[in-house]
Amino acid sequence: MKQFLLSILCVFALQSAFAQFLIKGKVLDKETGEAIIGASVYLSNDLNQGVVTDVSGTFQLRVSEQNIELVVSSIGYETQRLSLALSKTDDGEWSELYQEIELVPKVTALQPFIKYPNIKLDESQIKTAVTLDAADLQKINTGQDIPVLLNSTPSLIYTSDAGNGMGYTQFRIRGMDLTRINVTINGVPINDQESHGVWWVNMPDLASSINSIQVQRGVGSSSNGGQAFGSSVNIETKNLSLQPSARLATSYGSFNSYKTTAEFSTGILSNNWGFSGRLSKAYSDGYIDRAFSDLKSYYFTAQHLTTKSSLRLTAFSGREKTYQAWNGVAEEDLLNNRTSNVYTYENQTDNYQQDHYQLHYSRHLGNLTANGGLHYTLGRGYYESYREDEDFADYGLAPIPINDSTFLSTTDLVRQRWLYNHFLGAIYSLEYEPSSNTKISFGGNYNQYFGDHYGEVIWARNPSGSEINHRYYENDAFKRNFSNYLKVNQSIGAMNVQAEAQLRSVHYEFSGISDDLSPLDHSVDFLFFNPKLMASYPIATMSKVYAYYGRSNREPLRGDFVEVEPKDWPEHESVNDFELGFTTQKGKLALELNLYYMQFKNQLVQNGQVNDVGAYLRVNVPNSYRRGIELSFNAAISEHLSWNGNINLSQNKIAEFTNYVEQYDENFEWLGQNTEVHENTTISFSPSAIAFSSFNFNVAKGLDISLQTKYVGEQFLDNTESEVRKIDAYLVNDVILNYSLGKSKYFKDLRLQAMAYNIMNELYETAGWTWMYDFDGTRNQSNAYYPQAGRNFMVGFVAEF
Repeated sequence: MKQFLLSILCVFALQSAFAQFLIKGKVLDKETGEAIIGASVYLSNDLNQGVVTDVSGTFQLRVSEQNIELVVSSIGYETQRLSLALSKTDDGEWSELYQEIELVPKVTALQPFIKYPNIKLDESQIKTAVTLDAADLQKINTGQDIPVLLNSTPSLIYTSDAGNGMGYTQFRIRGMDLTRINVTINGVPINDQESHGVWWVNMPDLASSINSIQVQRGVGSSSNGGQAFGSSVNIETKNLSLQPSARLATSYGSFNSYKTTAEFSTGILSNNWGFSGRLSKAYSDGYIDRAFSDLKSYYFTAQHLTTKSSLRLTAFSGREKTYQAWNGVAEEDLLNNRTSNVYTYENQTDNYQQDHYQLHYSRHLGNLTANGGLHYTLGRGYYESYREDEDFADYGLAPIPINDSTFLSTTDLVRQRWLYNHFLGAIYSLEYEPSSNTKISFGGNYNQYFGDHYGEVIWARNPSGSEINHRYYENDAFKRNFSNYLKVNQSIGAMNVQAEAQLRSVHYEFSGISDDLSPLDHSVDFLFFNPKLMASYPIATMSKVYAYYGRSNREPLRGDFVEVEPKDWPEHESVNDFELGFTTQKGKLALELNLYYMQFKNQLVQNGQVNDVGAYLRVNVPNSYRRGIELSFNAAISEHLSWNGNINLSQNKIAEFTNYVEQYDENFEWLGQNTEVHENTTISFSPSAIAFSSFNFNVAKGLDISLQTKYVGEQFLDNTESEVRKIDAYLVNDVILNYSLGKSKYFKDLRLQAMAYNIMNELYETAGWTWMYDFDGTRNQSNAYYPQAGRNFMVGFVAEF
């Protein structure tokens, strides 16, 4: 035993004699900065002389040679070799060395993860776009929909039917709604092909799966889709994380609102495949009475990488059930009953599911990159309504005879109106870079839409011989979109110039019986040419000027066709968009100034005119414009305080507008319509001032607090500029807190969130509608508004594993 202990002591003595140098260090992931646990650190000429990093990524290694090659390796990372020349101290002793080593993930050699057709604006050249990345979104994502999360972007205002940002939400940019805003996800068009709208409620918690979202103001860059008329929103979903990971997020707040999200990622596996997914559940009772939202969604992606290509399959789906709050709150109820809901039937709900499937492939071929994608979207659902005293004739039913001379012609009933649609197609692009100064892009898309519209009576108090699920109308629609664009980007000295041209064709046809039981059997075709030209030039260090021109054309909506005879169909809309801007950064202050002028031809607006069955129509106004100034800024006031914000000041005018006013006698019998002409009148829902401010406090390590303020000027409910038909200006303050507890034995990160919205308890409305009429020679009106919640909160936590 003594001999054994003596041998051990001799070994340590020999090691001490020859291992006279100590290397200390830490091994980190170069992209994330996170410590790498279990990395191997050893000498290249002696594999047995090595160590592995501990839970904090640190290591210690004793060596005796003066010139060594240190090898650092870990699964999933590129192996790194470091040549070190060790030196002695002045007294002849060998000193310690601290070495921080960053390993590059192997997947970096396989970049890009995936490349979509380039439909984004280059923000380094043209500052009419803002991009939010995943980190920006996660700081504010506690359950509200995309429109709420985009509140900080310039010239944008959002509204929520339920009043608290969950359920049906919409936004406007420069006064234009989502029917004029092109939305894509991974380059795939999302706007409904008939209504042109985007229903975020069908994609619950999409924000948890977003890598970046770019909001373009103005016509912007050529894109896949047809609604890039006033703005564009381009969303890219998350790529795979480099390493296996998991994430759990949950939040709870006012109005019994909550959201729970669970995510996983396998990282890149040994066969270059990787998988990730998400499940989400969200619910809210809503601020408005009975305006609940019950939302479920999933997201899944599988990706394969090689050094020159990427293949990605993405599937995501959302299912929603929401109680209807579409009708707003009557003006007379705003003071005493702001949360009132005219609907009381227990199943007055909207029910819809939308499934998205995308397959993308990208290939590098020298200076050429080819991108292609296939997509398919299945949507189906209905909204259910209780209707009182409905005419049998409106449902294709005969009156019920009571006696020889008396008939019952009305009944109470419950109906469902259904949509069942398919949207499929392909997107593609080729990008060629013959030099660092030149880039040429060609791309486009081909899409087909099939829509089935039908209505059923599922219950009637007096059925008139009808069966359950009596189908009283049904019509089909088919729409084909085909577009191609060519972009040339050229640097000429310090100037950068980009020219684009897009050619887009549209075929739309519909047939069957409409919901008013009138026959449909028509088709329409359009061919649009949309050119763009932009240039930027540096005028000083960190300063630049730019100019932009873009033209876009847009076909009318489904309702513009089916509500009138072909002879009364409106013309398509056109816009010429001019932008001029300046950007600069001086020390801790960055400024962006943009001037815009959008000249519209044949803009479609509602003017109170009705067709022969009483449906309100939209008509073309020949000349209208939107012009304004947008200023954005970011100032680092101190080490712990920064301030950023933006402001939009604008004029939004119709040169000449004819308004139709319905006339009724003392018995409320309809007499017809009178006309009123308004000149240089303000376009509805277009405030002349929008501003956002955010003070950001870095209170302590890991603790951030933001005070956000949004101001929106008054908006008119119609195009008559009437002071009695408008939405008052409002100022809303929110406080957002994020506290990161950092890494621990069990978590990569644990973050707490707290959101206090409308802390000053402002009573305000964000949208509304109006109906103006003359009764027995006296002007009357009915206004309704969409109130938003007073002081409310959400709290939550995010755990990353």
